[in-house]
Amino acid sequence: MREALSSCLSCDKLGIYTTEQKLCQDPKLKLKWYTFSVVKNLQIESTDKIQLIDITDKVRSIITQSNTQEGIVIIFAQHTTCSLVISEFEDSLCDDFSKYIQSIYPKGPFKHGHGIRNGLNNEDKFHTPSHIFSSLIGQHITIPFTAGKMHFGTWQRICLVELNGPKVRNIIVKLHL
Repeated sequence: MREALSSCLSCDKLGIYTTEQKLCQDPKLKLKWYTFSVVKNLQIESTDKIQLIDITDKVRSIITQSNTQEGIVIIFAQHTTCSLVISEFEDSLCDDFSKYIQSIYPKGPFKHGHGIRNGLNNEDKFHTPSHIFSSLIGQHITIPFTAGKMHFGTWQRICLVELNGPKVRNIIVKLHL
């Protein structure tokens, strides 16, 4: 069965990495299997300590550039002090979201102290609440798409939730087809 499996990794001019796996049709096994994925890294820069940033158009652009019609998109934040959500995105809601997070932000004391160990200033060492909120909200989203379009409700958008900014965040977008 392993002899029938072939895989490759390539990168195009847009920086989109693709992986492809095929299980060739074997008359004895009567199997056909095919998967294809596209992986793209996004760098998103926040400007505030707590902030919602709409990344929907960047994800949509990756789907469009891939010329893929159907599959799922997985969006993953490679950080422990930010999250991803599906939300409506408009200024007053973003303000409300930020104010609410700040109003329930725990004050400590906390035992988490890599800021102290690494000699960071006092503000940097008190980001434990960012870790807590990030783990509660989550760092990934999965969305199906058909005809190259994500299956959203009327007001749904993909948002990065910055909890310890300002920072540059690395977001992985993977299309699985």
